[in-house]
Amino acid sequence: MFGSFAMLGAKVVGIPRLSDGPDIAKLAELAALHRPKLFVINSVLHNPTSTSLSAAKAFQVLKIAEQYNFMIVEDDIYCDMHPGTTVQSATRIAALDQLNRVIYLGGFSKTLAANLRVGFIATSHDIARDLADRKMLTALTTTEVTERVVYKVLSEGHYRKHSDRLRSKLDAVRDKTIRQMERIGARINFNTPAGMFIWTDMGCDTNLLTEKAMAEGYLLAPGSLFSPNQLPSTNMRFNVAAMGDPGLLRFLERTMDLVRSKT
Repeated sequence: MFGSFAMLGAKVVGIPRLSDGPDIAKLAELAALHRPKLFVINSVLHNPTSTSLSAAKAFQVLKIAEQYNFMIVEDDIYCDMHPGTTVQSATRIAALDQLNRVIYLGGFSKTLAANLRVGFIATSHDIARDLADRKMLTALTTTEVTERVVYKVLSEGHYRKHSDRLRSKLDAVRDKTIRQMERIGARINFNTPAGMFIWTDMGCDTNLLTEKAMAEGYLLAPGSLFSPNQLPSTNMRFNVAAMGDPGLLRFLERTMDLVRSKT
């Protein structure tokens, strides 16, 4: 995403994420300074932290957008992994705004299959028309076969049951993964009762940890990937669905102290 914005000539400014959404004071400060055109956010099960936006924060984000006249892109690709009954609410800015200045995105690649690149956009009529024109000019159409697969799953009522099973499986492995990570000395940054990610402080430069992991056949996601400036970080994102390999945990346990000693 950062690369795509750079190709368009856009300047990306990062906003710190808290347990209930973006840092509102920082968002207001940077909006006043940079006068942005666009704010991109995962409201529900943010990547990489798996935190969700509170209703109060959603209202504040919308008020700042109105004050400084910028659009909001609300990427809700992970929403169906949220049970909707946890302490963290699942508020959408689009619901508060009624798609006046919000472009709402959704899709099925995270819940059905990674290669089902089928999604949707909900926005105002004028923006929808412009986006449809741009899509035809740049990519023509998406593959009809994948669209028909998604349509069949949705229309025959399979998707809700599938989502329920997916959430149950993620719940089981998430709790186990958190216990295992804490056992080897990592610190979980947020209480994340839903979703596929945990955002973990490894106490060392995770770029170096990632390099060593690649040498042993493991592909990890260091915190620098999620920084607009690609700055080194001690944080790392783990996908709980991919943490079933005991070899990975053994690697992390024996390598973390080694990397810490070098940094």
